[in-house]
Amino acid sequence: MIDSVNFVYFGNNSCYNNINNIIMGNIQQELKKRNIIYYINDLKCKINSVNIITHLENSYSTNRCISNGKLIAINHGFAIKNYLKGIAKDNQHIINKCDKFIIFNNRWKQEFKHIGVNKNKLHICGSGKIDYLFELQKQIPEEENTICFAPTHNNGSWKTTSSYPKMLDYFDNNKYNFIISPHPFNAKNYIPSTESLCRSKVVIADSGSTIYEAMILGKPVIFPDFLVRKGIHNIFRGSLEDEIYEKQIGYHIINSNNIDNIIEKALNEGVLENQKDFINENYDFSILGKYGEMTVDVIERFLNK
Repeated sequence: MIDSVNFVYFGNNSCYNNINNIIMGNIQQELKKRNIIYYINDLKCKINSVNIITHLENSYSTNRCISNGKLIAINHGFAIKNYLKGIAKDNQHIINKCDKFIIFNNRWKQEFKHIGVNKNKLHICGSGKIDYLFELQKQIPEEENTICFAPTHNNGSWKTTSSYPKMLDYFDNNKYNFIISPHPFNAKNYIPSTESLCRSKVVIADSGSTIYEAMILGKPVIFPDFLVRKGIHNIFRGSLEDEIYEKQIGYHIINSNNIDNIIEKALNEGVLENQKDFINENYDFSILGKYGEMTVDVIERFLNK
């Protein structure tokens, strides 16, 4: 009998746990409203539970007892990065074991279908982090001349797709207040980028989920082409991130001599029309604020009441 929900985390020392708390917080609040029992087990799936996971890599799933109970995978980040192609190649059995997938948008739906996932397993519910950011934004006002630098991690083969830490060499202009918000993988004492995104007038990002979070919040986004465009095209070819650089969505720094000009333009002119069109195509604003409710609707189908 499946009679509860179990949230499977990385463990106490993971750099991802702050993000997971945000992603899962909306769901846990909705479960409380509906008087559904849930556990935060940290390490293993439970036999009598709908088990919620946020990553599909071997490093996360090994020893998590994923054959126990039911399994629902939640997208932990908005960025495509050809993530599923790598998972399908190295870890297809985890994908096959998942009973449902909670995803952001139609583009993710296409990606899952491309690796053979049945469309009936796919449920577009928006993003717990986006819902959280919109509520947080009501409490934190934007600050003049504040620029948030929110790069993706530079781990392994993805090093050429991240502008961290190279971009830091160009942040010596006293005209701006730069907030440095690295990916949790690159920060020993990680503070989530949520508050930084809300405070900023403009966001500089490269290929991570903060691109889309900033766009959805209505922030002008600047892309450091001179550092990452080639790497993104080579490694993430055909992805949503590659499309941003190929179509020049938002503001783009082609060479390092033009950084101040691009920042001034973004501060003065705001969000470009092509960025507005792009995010409207890739995020359904009609489900904003409904992530917890829609996700628990999917979970309840497995519960025996």
